[in-house]
Amino acid sequence: MNFSLTGLPRQCFLPGLVVLISSPLLANAPERLPGFVVPAPSQGVIEIQTPILDEVKPGQEVMFCTYLDLEIPSDMFIESYRAFQSRAAAHHAILFSVKKPREPGTYVCGSAEESMQEETTYLAATGGGSTGDEGSSYSLPDNVLFRAVKGQQFMIQTHWLNYLDKPIRGQAVFHIQQRQPTPKDKIADFFFISTNQFKLDPNDTNRQVQARCTMREDLTFFMASGHMHEYGKHVVVTVKKASGESMKILDHSWTPHFTAVPPAYTQELKMGQGDEVIVDCTYKDKLDKPLSYPTEMCGSLGFFYPATKSMVCFDNVMP
Repeated sequence: MNFSLTGLPRQCFLPGLVVLISSPLLANAPERLPGFVVPAPSQGVIEIQTPILDEVKPGQEVMFCTYLDLEIPSDMFIESYRAFQSRAAAHHAILFSVKKPREPGTYVCGSAEESMQEETTYLAATGGGSTGDEGSSYSLPDNVLFRAVKGQQFMIQTHWLNYLDKPIRGQAVFHIQQRQPTPKDKIADFFFISTNQFKLDPNDTNRQVQARCTMREDLTFFMASGHMHEYGKHVVVTVKKASGESMKILDHSWTPHFTAVPPAYTQELKMGQGDEVIVDCTYKDKLDKPLSYPTEMCGSLGFFYPATKSMVCFDNVMP
């Protein structure tokens, strides 16, 4: 991955920050996947992309982790982003900064929890499928920022599930808008609560799966959603306080479109040490095959502060 500082007006540079932009006009910039149309970034916006990724065969599910050839030169404070993943077989693409560097390149990185349980910091993401080439955008609330930490390395995780009858290749692109932080700003990150300990057979009468996670410290959620795939029917997310009080923050039917753009709880929700998040998922009455993680999922994801890294909790276990 190569970057250029050329072509940007002086006023695009913020004191103490470095604006990086990857330009398709550069001879050594990564090529764009044919048919994958992404709008040009605005002035001063960072564009970061994977190369065209290895082929995903029909029936194959794979997670790629692309480690970029760039050490983050100074802390970057992100206020908004737009993210794109080529549509065919897409599940998600996430831009992280990672504390533990790795030789630049793209690797098969195993399961989502394995790659996210490294010391990672969330920067941007998109869900595939219904958003696809159109992209996903997100602006943080006032006085809340994501931070890419000086000295860390960019890593892009992409997840592909190829149900087509032909091989596909994919790519992901991120447009990042940064600004200078203020003393009032809070640093936020991503949380993911799920279970990988379930299997549903077509003959099962019980179509319910539950994921739970107990908070290890005080924090504040400011966005939370459920997460299921195409076989999802209904999801309930409940917060159970250590005092015994319970509150449902989400309770709604599920459609496949929600995998990419789910309904979300967007109020601030203070969580204390010992408080628990409980996710109850119900799946369709008729299954045409056995279901297990990660083909199907039951979980909740969203954002929280204060944060120094992402929070990943599988079956009430955090790294």
